[in-house]
Amino acid sequence: MTIPSQQVTTLTGHVGAIHCVQYSSGLGQYILTGSSDRSIRLYNPAKAFPSSPGSGLVQSYSAHGYEVLDLSVTEDNARFASVGGDKQVFLWDVATARTLKRWAGHFGRVNCVGFGGEGESVVVSGMFMPTFFIGHETEGNIGDFESRRGT
Repeated sequence: MTIPSQQVTTLTGHVGAIHCVQYSSGLGQYILTGSSDRSIRLYNPAKAFPSSPGSGLVQSYSAHGYEVLDLSVTEDNARFASVGGDKQVFLWDVATARTLKRWAGHFGRVNCVGFGGEGESVVVSGMFMPTFFIGHETEGNIGDFESRRGT
Protein backbone atom coordinates (compact mmCIF):
# COMPACT_ATOMS: atom_id res chain seq x y z
CA MET A 1 0.00 0.00 0.00
CA THR A 2 1.39 3.37 -1.01
CA ILE A 3 0.81 6.32 1.27
CA PRO A 4 -0.56 9.25 -0.75
CA SER A 5 1.32 12.55 -0.69
CA GLN A 6 -1.82 14.66 -0.96
CA GLN A 7 -5.41 14.56 0.27
CA VAL A 8 -7.44 11.87 -1.45
CA THR A 9 -10.93 12.60 -0.14
CA THR A 10 -12.90 14.01 2.78
CA LEU A 11 -15.10 11.82 4.97
CA THR A 12 -18.04 13.73 6.42
CA GLY A 13 -20.95 12.99 8.72
CA HIS A 14 -19.88 13.62 12.29
CA VAL A 15 -21.28 16.72 13.98
CA GLY A 16 -18.50 16.99 16.54
CA ALA A 17 -14.78 16.56 16.99
CA ILE A 18 -13.32 13.23 15.88
CA HIS A 19 -11.33 11.71 18.76
CA CYS A 20 -10.14 8.48 17.14
CA VAL A 21 -9.55 6.93 13.74
CA GLN A 22 -8.80 3.27 13.07
CA TYR A 23 -8.05 1.48 9.80
CA SER A 24 -9.47 -1.98 9.27
CA SER A 25 -6.99 -4.84 9.48
CA GLY A 26 -5.37 -6.32 6.40
CA LEU A 27 -5.54 -4.04 3.39
CA GLY A 28 -6.99 -1.16 5.38
CA GLN A 29 -9.89 -0.63 2.99
CA TYR A 30 -12.19 0.75 5.67
CA ILE A 31 -11.90 3.47 8.30
CA LEU A 32 -13.71 3.64 11.66
CA THR A 33 -14.09 7.02 13.37
CA GLY A 34 -15.27 7.87 16.88
CA SER A 35 -16.53 11.31 17.77
CA SER A 36 -17.71 13.71 20.43
CA ASP A 37 -21.17 13.36 18.84
CA ARG A 38 -21.26 9.89 20.56
CA SER A 39 -21.32 8.02 17.26
CA ILE A 40 -18.99 5.68 15.40
CA ARG A 41 -18.91 5.65 11.63
CA LEU A 42 -17.52 3.08 9.21
CA TYR A 43 -16.34 4.47 5.87
CA ASN A 44 -15.06 3.07 2.61
CA PRO A 45 -12.84 5.94 1.39
CA ALA A 46 -12.70 4.47 -2.12
CA LYS A 47 -16.42 5.26 -2.47
CA ALA A 48 -16.22 8.79 -1.04
CA PHE A 49 -16.44 11.75 -3.38
CA PRO A 50 -15.62 15.30 -2.21
CA SER A 51 -18.58 16.69 -4.16
CA SER A 52 -21.02 14.31 -2.45
CA PRO A 53 -21.26 14.81 1.35
CA GLY A 54 -21.85 11.57 3.23
CA SER A 55 -20.58 9.39 0.41
CA GLY A 56 -18.37 6.55 1.50
CA LEU A 57 -20.40 5.95 4.66
CA VAL A 58 -21.02 2.22 5.11
CA GLN A 59 -22.55 2.05 8.60
CA SER A 60 -23.21 4.12 11.72
CA TYR A 61 -23.06 2.75 15.25
CA SER A 62 -24.58 4.40 18.30
CA ALA A 63 -24.89 3.32 21.94
CA HIS A 64 -22.47 5.56 23.82
CA GLY A 65 -23.91 8.16 26.18
CA TYR A 66 -20.86 10.44 25.90
CA GLU A 67 -18.01 10.98 23.44
CA VAL A 68 -16.21 8.03 21.86
CA LEU A 69 -12.50 8.21 22.75
CA ASP A 70 -10.89 5.07 21.30
CA LEU A 71 -11.53 2.14 18.97
CA SER A 72 -9.84 -1.20 18.33
CA VAL A 73 -10.58 -3.63 15.47
CA THR A 74 -10.06 -7.40 15.51
CA GLU A 75 -7.73 -8.92 12.96
CA ASP A 76 -10.62 -10.53 11.07
CA ASN A 77 -12.51 -7.19 10.96
CA ALA A 78 -15.67 -8.87 12.27
CA ARG A 79 -15.74 -7.04 15.62
CA PHE A 80 -14.51 -3.86 17.17
CA ALA A 81 -14.43 -2.37 20.65
CA SER A 82 -15.17 1.22 21.59
CA VAL A 83 -14.73 3.21 24.80
CA GLY A 84 -15.55 6.69 25.91
CA GLY A 85 -16.73 9.25 28.38
CA ASP A 86 -19.68 7.15 29.53
CA LYS A 87 -17.31 4.85 31.52
CA GLN A 88 -18.27 1.85 29.38
CA VAL A 89 -16.64 -0.58 26.96
CA PHE A 90 -18.68 -1.84 24.01
CA LEU A 91 -17.97 -4.87 21.83
CA TRP A 92 -19.63 -4.52 18.41
CA ASP A 93 -20.50 -6.79 15.51
CA VAL A 94 -19.42 -4.88 12.39
CA ALA A 95 -21.94 -6.45 10.00
CA THR A 96 -25.08 -6.10 12.13
CA ALA A 97 -24.13 -2.86 13.96
CA ARG A 98 -25.25 -4.48 17.23
CA THR A 99 -23.46 -4.46 20.53
CA LEU A 100 -22.39 -7.98 21.45
CA LYS A 101 -21.31 -7.07 24.96
CA ARG A 102 -21.18 -4.05 27.23
CA TRP A 103 -18.88 -3.74 30.21
CA ALA A 104 -19.37 -1.12 32.90
CA GLY A 105 -17.35 -0.57 36.03
CA HIS A 106 -14.75 2.06 35.25
CA PHE A 107 -14.79 4.98 37.68
CA GLY A 108 -14.12 7.59 35.01
CA ARG A 109 -13.99 8.04 31.29
CA VAL A 110 -12.26 5.23 29.44
CA ASN A 111 -9.42 6.41 27.20
CA CYS A 112 -8.01 3.33 25.48
CA VAL A 113 -8.99 -0.16 24.38
CA GLY A 114 -7.31 -3.14 22.72
CA PHE A 115 -7.78 -6.83 21.93
CA GLY A 116 -5.62 -9.74 23.02
CA GLY A 117 -5.65 -13.37 23.99
CA GLU A 118 -6.47 -16.43 21.96
CA GLY A 119 -8.78 -15.48 19.10
CA GLU A 120 -8.72 -11.89 20.36
CA SER A 121 -11.34 -12.84 22.94
CA VAL A 122 -9.94 -10.58 25.65
CA VAL A 123 -10.66 -6.85 25.71
CA VAL A 124 -8.36 -4.60 27.75
CA SER A 125 -9.26 -1.00 28.55
CA GLY A 126 -7.73 1.79 30.57
CA MET A 127 -8.41 5.19 32.01
CA PHE A 128 -6.49 8.12 33.54
CA MET A 129 -6.32 6.47 36.95
CA PRO A 130 -3.60 3.81 37.33
CA THR A 131 -6.22 1.10 36.78
CA PHE A 132 -7.04 -1.06 33.79
CA PHE A 133 -9.86 -3.50 33.12
CA ILE A 134 -9.86 -6.89 31.45
CA GLY A 135 -13.06 -8.41 30.11
CA HIS A 136 -13.52 -11.73 28.33
CA GLU A 137 -15.93 -11.92 25.41
CA THR A 138 -17.68 -15.07 26.64
CA GLU A 139 -16.79 -15.24 30.34
CA GLY A 140 -17.64 -11.68 31.37
CA ASN A 141 -15.40 -9.56 33.57
CA ILE A 142 -11.99 -10.89 34.48
CA GLY A 143 -11.34 -7.95 36.78
CA ASP A 144 -9.88 -4.58 37.52
CA PHE A 145 -6.17 -4.26 38.03
CA GLU A 146 -4.16 -1.42 39.49
CA SER A 147 -0.82 -0.72 37.87
CA ARG A 148 2.04 0.00 40.23
CA ARG A 149 5.18 1.91 39.44
CA GLY A 150 8.44 0.07 39.86
CA THR A 151 6.94 -3.44 39.86
